[in-house]
Amino acid sequence: MTELTEIILRAKLDFINTHNPNDAVEINSGYCRHFINYVKNNYDLPDNVERVDAFDVHSWFYYEGKHYDVEHPYGVSNAEKFSVWKRITNPRLKIAVNNTKYLTKNIFN
Repeated sequence: MTELTEIILRAKLDFINTHNPNDAVEINSGYCRHFINYVKNNYDLPDNVERVDAFDVHSWFYYEGKHYDVEHPYGVSNAEKFSVWKRITNPRLKIAVNNTKYLTKNIFN
């Protein structure tokens, strides 16, 4: 388990208690940018953690070759594996693809 994984797991519980979403899916359905800000402002992150923003569609962390969000605290090798993309409409997916280097048009398949 990475240091970032431990932070995300702890922060998820804190965020749910203080901001009232029900679970990780709800956080990633409108609160993801707030959650990333919350983590950055309240926890000591490793130096090489990169914040990734796909415009206003989704936000996550990139760290040591993996992508992390609240639904994937253990990280995934490819950001296109995030569950959130299955819940987002194609026009918003297009915005996300056009606004980050970590997504490609393959996400539509």
